[in-house]
Amino acid sequence: MVKISIVEIKLSLLLHLNSIDTNSEIRKLEPTRTVIMGLNRRQTTENFKYRSIPKGDINIILSFHYYSPYAFTHYKTNWTEFNELGIGTNYPGWAIDKTHGTIDDEKKRTTIEKWTKYSLEKEIMLAVDISQKYGLKLFYGEFGCFPSTSDEQRLRWYNDIIEIFNKQNIAWSHWNYKNDFPLVDPSTLKPNKDFISILMK
Repeated sequence: MVKISIVEIKLSLLLHLNSIDTNSEIRKLEPTRTVIMGLNRRQTTENFKYRSIPKGDINIILSFHYYSPYAFTHYKTNWTEFNELGIGTNYPGWAIDKTHGTIDDEKKRTTIEKWTKYSLEKEIMLAVDISQKYGLKLFYGEFGCFPSTSDEQRLRWYNDIIEIFNKQNIAWSHWNYKNDFPLVDPSTLKPNKDFISILMK
């Protein structure tokens, strides 16, 4: 039989509460432990402005996920509407050609601007600005690109993302290593040195 402590049960129940309420309850048990605080709705940067962040608690790291442009990073993934897109995708440039910008997640974005390093950084700065306001560190808990586009385009996306992270001093964790967003050759499972070298900048 697996034994679960009262503390573990209590902390798991707190996941359903408001972040400030959750944090205050955690602090009763762990007053100085570092807490990584994510967001609802896929932890996207645009939701940071809605996040309730406890004031005066320096032992919090704010976490976010980032996969923009989604039509590019998730091109041909079998769990999204991009599975049978039937048209190409690009980075940098229009994630979907303007004449085909009708998919819900990308309709507005693809008709406003092309995707570049600047547009990526502009979205990531939504999280950076909030973290600086509260004097907290940022953790980029998930990012990656499905291997359905050319290595050349993916390498450009990774290069821009890592340069932004380094510039803004953002810690990160790639999703993932050998599975659906791999950093290895899918046939040999050997590390792809081009991608690894960019991540290790």
